Amino acid sequence: MDLDEYRDRVLNARNNYSNEIPSAVIHSSLDLNGNETENCPKYKVRRGWFQIIFALMYIGSERGFVTRRSSDLFEKFSNYLNRTGFRDRLTVGEDIKRGDAVLDHMITDLEPRLGK
Repeated sequence: MDLDEYRDRVLNARNNYSNEIPSAVIHSSLDLNGNETENCPKYKVRRGWFQIIFALMYIGSERGFVTRRSSDLFEKFSNYLNRTGFRDRLTVGEDIKRGDAVLDHMITDLEPRLGK
């Protein structure tokens, strides 16, 4: 993955998923009405969105795409998720807010390298 593709994936995670927290638990193969669908809505509330952040940070760190500042913020984010029992509870707005902050820092890291 080159820097442009990486940036596109970070931007996709930041901008193309909804911050809405639906009143019902949404599973990856169901729409808001509980019907099976291949084109599921994209919500940050899903665990998969958080896994995307972890994967992007890993790739960014391995390839030198992110700065120490973003890595430090990610570490705080990861510690927050662990400390608050993220694996055993439903996602809350604060989780999404902190995930977005990590992505925002990653985007800021990339802008100078891409001439933005």
